[in-house]
Amino acid sequence: MAYLALYRKWRPQKFSEVVGQDVVVKIIQNAIKSNRIAHAYLFAGSRGVGKTSVARIFAKALNCENGPAPEPCNSCSVCKKITDGSSFDVLEIDGASNRGVDEVRALRERVNLAPVEGRYKVYIIDEVHMLTVEAFNALLKTLEEPPPHVVFILATTEPHKLPLTIRSRCLFLAFRPIEPRDMVAKLSDILKNEGISASEEVLLEISRRADGSMRDAISLLEQLLALGENITIESLERNFGILSRAEVRGKLSLIRQGRWEELFLWLRSLKDRGVMVPYLFEDFGEVLRRLWLFSLSSKVSEILDLSEEEREFYISESKHWNEGSLWTFLNILERRNDRVRGGSSPFKELEMLFWDLKRKLEESKEIAKVEEAKEKETVPIKEVESSKPVEDRASGWEELLSKVKERKISLYAFLVEAEKVMQDGKLIIRYPSSLRFHYEQIRRPENISLLREILRDVFGDETDIEISIVPSESQERVSVSENVREEKPSNILEHPTFQTVLKLFGGEIVEVEKESGEEEWRT
Repeated sequence: MAYLALYRKWRPQKFSEVVGQDVVVKIIQNAIKSNRIAHAYLFAGSRGVGKTSVARIFAKALNCENGPAPEPCNSCSVCKKITDGSSFDVLEIDGASNRGVDEVRALRERVNLAPVEGRYKVYIIDEVHMLTVEAFNALLKTLEEPPPHVVFILATTEPHKLPLTIRSRCLFLAFRPIEPRDMVAKLSDILKNEGISASEEVLLEISRRADGSMRDAISLLEQLLALGENITIESLERNFGILSRAEVRGKLSLIRQGRWEELFLWLRSLKDRGVMVPYLFEDFGEVLRRLWLFSLSSKVSEILDLSEEEREFYISESKHWNEGSLWTFLNILERRNDRVRGGSSPFKELEMLFWDLKRKLEESKEIAKVEEAKEKETVPIKEVESSKPVEDRASGWEELLSKVKERKISLYAFLVEAEKVMQDGKLIIRYPSSLRFHYEQIRRPENISLLREILRDVFGDETDIEISIVPSESQERVSVSENVREEKPSNILEHPTFQTVLKLFGGEIVEVEKESGEEEWRT
């Protein structure tokens, strides 16, 4: 017998064998039990999540000699023919290669033919979004009112490309990406039946690389089996040009500690190891994203699929990072990622990425040093009462900002943008005219009330608050020019600017008049 690829050999043949699509399976089985079979279904989801497999099982359940049943028997002649693809009552059509209006017209002519053996003729149209507009229009009427013995199952990875008129006539079922843990269980079952052993760590890494696709995971596993050696993390790295997440995570400490020489030597070694740079970018981005999430809250481990070792690492490492730096790193990575995938020198882009990270990290350290030096030079706010800005009295001000940030982050954001002065027991907050939104928001009653409360906690007594807008120079110039226009003609003629223009060009006043319908004077 010819060799059968693993993903075909282990394709599910019953609903109970479908991995990670419990909701979809339950909807279909309930429809069969209650005899509420829709005339058209739309299966939508990413590649390799089981759309075509579920469609075939559904066709078997409808036409099984012992059915319609929530689970096909797989032993009757109808089930066997559907399984081996020889049934005349189940037709699979590739939408990518049969996308024209002529193919759809031929389909419409066959729709009225009665089933040969089963109860239903089932038409499975894969990649249906590839059909042309004319083909969709030709299919529309048939899809809306098909014969009672016909069931259409449309499958697509891009449901948004289907016309609304098609989608509205189908029962929509969304196939979600399969969780890594579910894929690990399926891969373990396959290896057990094949008489091969592999560690859970390797299978988890394969599952993550598959990005939610069960078919991709089985194909990766088969490629490793073809090497004829034990399945290990090392063989996975060596043959697919990828690094283990553990190795990538280990380099975070080098970045944090500023050990750039070691880091760049490691980058140079990756080329000799045949590492695929796009994969490394993807892994590094995922590690940074998880670290950023843990820096926000350690409870994020409850929603991420992590091993105990990974969870402990992120909890420990996140204590050494702030979310601002990590967010900056993620943005840098995102910009470089597009260049890596479209450029001709991926390793050069990789080096430039880490050079950008180095520069940003050093800049943030310099800023921290400057701020620390300023704090040492400033006078505590509680000891001196003067008209100096609040920032010059750091101890009280830092405590005030810290409390505001804890209580209401939006108020903190509005406050740090303002010029703040403590004068005669009053906190004066000034905004430039370009920050009118900040001015309006901070004057809201709830913000004023909270600010008074925090001021009382910090300074021990009631503090008045004055909030104002300082006009910019350009606005002052506009105000002056408006005042000039509003003056009477005699005042305009005496204005210094007007007199200067007269002398410069050697002119003389002939007549002064006002244009009709306008409020401006013309000379």
